[in-house]
Amino acid sequence: MAYDDKGRWVPDGEAINWQQDRADLRLDLTARGLDWRHEGKYAFRTDAWGQMSESQRLDTLQAYDSWYDEGGQLALNDEAWGLDIERGLTYNNSWDAQTAFNQLTGGWARHVEKKGTVDDLINPEHKKDKVRHTIISERTDAKGDTYTTYLERQHPMDWKHYSTDELYRATIDELMEDPKMYNMFIGPGDDFNNAVQVREANKEIQSWVNDAYSKAVELGKDGKWAENELKGVVDLQIARGKLTNARYPEGRKAGGAVGGPLYNQQIAIRRYSPWNTFDPETGTRTKTNPITGEIRDTFKHKLVPEPTRMTIVGDKLAQNRDEGIFYSPTFGSEEQITKSLIAEPPPIPKPTNLTIRKVTPTRPANIPANWKMKGVVK
Repeated sequence: MAYDDKGRWVPDGEAINWQQDRADLRLDLTARGLDWRHEGKYAFRTDAWGQMSESQRLDTLQAYDSWYDEGGQLALNDEAWGLDIERGLTYNNSWDAQTAFNQLTGGWARHVEKKGTVDDLINPEHKKDKVRHTIISERTDAKGDTYTTYLERQHPMDWKHYSTDELYRATIDELMEDPKMYNMFIGPGDDFNNAVQVREANKEIQSWVNDAYSKAVELGKDGKWAENELKGVVDLQIARGKLTNARYPEGRKAGGAVGGPLYNQQIAIRRYSPWNTFDPETGTRTKTNPITGEIRDTFKHKLVPEPTRMTIVGDKLAQNRDEGIFYSPTFGSEEQITKSLIAEPPPIPKPTNLTIRKVTPTRPANIPANWKMKGVVK
């Protein structure tokens, strides 16, 4: 499988045989990195793609493959180009494969020049003025005025869709835990503002899918079990996301995303970098200057080997501790052991004949009748 530097799926390697048996083609696309569950419904997570039949998806994907084979396309420089970005489109059954490919990847594109710096366009005073297109360049004219050129698409990314979708919001805190993506969002309540964020979120969601299916294979379960396991994981992530990744309240002024004090607070925090980061892939811990980002010290921890799965067998001769195979005399006796356990005791009945004795308090005999507390009794 391969992805380009913008995070898009690339049909590289040996040429795809689009005429092969449908079952073989599904396996081929899966091996190339596309999630072809449910006839490819989740290969690209957009509304229009979900509305298509498998044949329509395959025809459009074949057009995508042919376009890549031509090579040298300038559209690849635009991070917002691709089949994997939600654009608020509804699939039209009158489209042929080439039309669907063109529409779902963004349609036509044009260069637009607007007065202001890149920061002015990305972080404007008012939210409605925010530019979420791919920035091309910035120039300053003879008068000292700055102009920024960006690429505007016919069907741009639907940032509101992602910013309000519970599944995508659930990925934000997970992504920000990676030191490499800490500054991808202003904070856990930030909006989705570009295609890079969306593709990283898609990768995170896909990792949940892969983990559920890998677990099913390890336990000898079927696809239905994997789907139920995945649903449980997704429901948990969404529940957590509602607590940690709630969208920042709308503000009158944008300040970049949605404005308001919470957003502005995150802007202030982002002036500083994490001073202590850890890369789990290399085992390297890095200490940096929180203001300049200058590396102060690095230390590489010894990587812990992957754990070996333990296998229990009922044949003592088959035991091989070096390979993680252990003998147990109770192997296969789970049901018998369960039945031998003491039954759960019956519930304790509530008492029905309790009586409460009446008590009349009296002054003790050794206390004089004229004694009282100091001060005035109220």
